[in-house]
Amino acid sequence: KMIEIVHQTFGSPAPNDYLFSPYCLKSYKQRWYVLGMDNEKGMLKNFALDRISEIRMTQKSFRIPNDFDATKFYKGYLGVYRDLTPVQTIKLKVWVKQRDYFKTLPLNDSMREVAVYDDWSIFECELAPTWELEMELLQYNDMVEVLEPVCLRNMMIEHAWNMLHLYNEA
Repeated sequence: KMIEIVHQTFGSPAPNDYLFSPYCLKSYKQRWYVLGMDNEKGMLKNFALDRISEIRMTQKSFRIPNDFDATKFYKGYLGVYRDLTPVQTIKLKVWVKQRDYFKTLPLNDSMREVAVYDDWSIFECELAPTWELEMELLQYNDMVEVLEPVCLRNMMIEHAWNMLHLYNEA
């Protein structure tokens, strides 16, 4: 059955009402999300469960498309948001302090250690270079360097410059 929900995103001045067809649940970064069809906009959308203030069951039925597979839908994307960013080979230089963490908690199922040196390793994985991936990589500070793709490396350089300027102004 379709549901009516009241949801308020962070930064939004007021909650919004949605007629929603839930497809699946996903956990990411200690939050649960529901993915489904926003029936008014005709597009798939994620909603964080902790920001839903009301849920009402309707009598309207829906069918999840036969070709929908949640695992395939999220494959190659870190987190819960998918956009049109294509999945690419991500190549990371990981310093020895972080190497064992990447071996035991890879970014996704495709992550492999492809070269090992005394002080660092090279890891590769197949992911879309999205904002969520950038935020994930930033937490490793100077223990992980993005080698490829160039677009992701440039975004990390921009974040580093912005942080440097932020701290130099303090």
